[in-house]
Amino acid sequence: CRRIGVASPGAMTPVGSSQSTTSIAQFYRAAWSANKEANRLAPHTPSVWLNVGGAVLRLTFAGEAMIPNVVPALAHLCIDPRPRVDLDIAIWDSVSTKVNMPPPPWSSGDYIARGEIRSHSGEGGFEVAYQPGSGHLSMLQGNSRRAMVWTHDASQCPYWERAAPLRTLLHWWSSRRGQQLVHGAAVGTADGAILLTGKGGSGKSTTALSALLAGLDYIGDDYVLCQLTGAGAVVHSLFNTAKLDREAFQRLPELSDKIANADRLGEEKGVIFTREHFPQQVCRSRVMRAIVIPCVTDRVSSRMVPMRAALAYLALTPTTVFQLPGANQPALAFLKQVVESLPCYQLELGRDPAQTATLIKQFIEQLA
Repeated sequence: CRRIGVASPGAMTPVGSSQSTTSIAQFYRAAWSANKEANRLAPHTPSVWLNVGGAVLRLTFAGEAMIPNVVPALAHLCIDPRPRVDLDIAIWDSVSTKVNMPPPPWSSGDYIARGEIRSHSGEGGFEVAYQPGSGHLSMLQGNSRRAMVWTHDASQCPYWERAAPLRTLLHWWSSRRGQQLVHGAAVGTADGAILLTGKGGSGKSTTALSALLAGLDYIGDDYVLCQLTGAGAVVHSLFNTAKLDREAFQRLPELSDKIANADRLGEEKGVIFTREHFPQQVCRSRVMRAIVIPCVTDRVSSRMVPMRAALAYLALTPTTVFQLPGANQPALAFLKQVVESLPCYQLELGRDPAQTATLIKQFIEQLA
């Protein structure tokens, strides 16, 4: 079959010089031609429709190779096909389709933080990001209704991409709709939810899963989607996954038989697809009642302590902004509004996860 462009094993092949005369617009068109060829050659694969924060997204796959890397984490958002789509996302790889991605108009020295590409991210209204660690390229054109995710070899997808697929595209798209991806977890009840946030190792994921085991609703972990409405702040689910290290699973032994990548635990964080094991508790959205910053302590029992909004903002902002390509002043302003619109607390974690979950449930009931 005919190949398009040149690809190296497991990575994009830059042109070798940042002085390429190819523009992002030309590369974008060439990439879509390659995707069209991949779809022509690959076996027909049904599209997947999602409801993400109120928007309808359609995922179109060239063959089946990328489906296990994308759909499981988003399966709780699946909906029936819709006549109108807010965003079409083409997803494909080169190895399974035997169609290569054209050489990009940047050099290997142009890769900078957050997957951004020096002098090209945002050029001409095109958003483009490449993650060398995972080999995933994401592209979105201005206000168009189509986007693309590509990788060289679907079988080499790392666990963190399977746990939070399409994160970069969802960040770009949602920010244009007045929403914001936030690094944190969210759990709650029918009365509302709390946003758990803070730096890595603070206890967010362990706290969220303790609440899940105690019967609370699970909106998400790692990244959730926040929105400010006339009725207040709302948190939407993105991924039904949770990631924990070996030590955290030892604190929550009830989850040990639910780890999707248990054979690699220790080499990588353990991933749980909560929809598979707790389908009735995974929900798409809740009104937010508070921002809560967990911290590990030597206390016997957990407790909530009021916290100044400025300190909550400092806990929330860095881990959100530093990981999202293109997140800048608008993201900071949005997060500031969220923090100022909600009460903020520090959750001093005690030794008993079940007691922490009970405290969270009572806390939400008091705020509702």
